[in-house]
Amino acid sequence: IRIDNVQRWEKEISEHEILIFIAEKFLNLLQGGTFDLTRVNLLIMDECHHASGDDQYARILKSHYHLCASPPRLLG
Repeated sequence: IRIDNVQRWEKEISEHEILIFIAEKFLNLLQGGTFDLTRVNLLIMDECHHASGDDQYARILKSHYHLCASPPRLLG
């Protein structure tokens, strides 16, 4: 993880209550350890009917959401 990315996202999180991502970017941040799902209160997935197979939404749910000790509320 590049330090400037971590610092950038810490700044974004501290300054904003709502963050909007495309699924691929959000998955990249989660996989890279730059963003922690436990910091999310509500996760809204638009087009959630795509959350199957190897889709980014499905990977977020399988690899991060379902493994999170305290997952956020989910709206699809």
